Amino acid sequence: MSLFYDKEIEDENGVPGYRYSATNHTFANETVVPGNECYCVEGTCAPTGLLNAESCRFGSPAFISFPHFLHADPYLLDTVEGVAPNMEDHHFYIDLIPELGIPIQVAARMQINMHVIPYKGNGPLHVGKIDILSKVEEVYLPLVWFETIAALPSSYARELKALLYIMNSPIITIIFSLMVGLGLLTIILVLVYHYQLSSPASSLSLFALKAIEFTLLVFEGKSYLTD
Repeated sequence: MSLFYDKEIEDENGVPGYRYSATNHTFANETVVPGNECYCVEGTCAPTGLLNAESCRFGSPAFISFPHFLHADPYLLDTVEGVAPNMEDHHFYIDLIPELGIPIQVAARMQINMHVIPYKGNGPLHVGKIDILSKVEEVYLPLVWFETIAALPSSYARELKALLYIMNSPIITIIFSLMVGLGLLTIILVLVYHYQLSSPASSLSLFALKAIEFTLLVFEGKSYLTD
């Protein structure tokens, strides 16, 4: 299931994050998102906003949607009474800390629907016909919807905020730059030492000057040598 970036948020503990939400593309059919024909079952495509679950429910005519057919084809709302989708109560979203990939809040809301079709019996003689079912209208009938909501405990908020401050602070950049600079300096000194063992003193002096000049340029943020 695909969720899409929505906006930047801040939870009740002041922890910042990005919200990823379900949209009308999450359960879209090929009329909304070309290429989604692969979600059709045996050549039958559900209206947009429904996910066909027949193949994983042993042929049971089960279809998944968001509560009250939120983000679905308006046709579905017209076929049943009592549905009134709204974002506040029926929205599916997850809030993540982008630097860590940790969820700080989740609202998972789903609805299970049954595809009801007229049953007029089998064959031309309508064997097994049930009168009460032979005249029903084809409809995707909502059976139940449920939600699971979870949020980051406030006891973890302080530690996470401190970690995010350190990660986004220039102190980390400075420490990393110093580590890289010290690593380069160590490599240069090792090269100078080995060059000393195999080169005349005059050549060593010129090489050492160039090595020192290169080190200074690295700490100044430059990446080239002067003549």
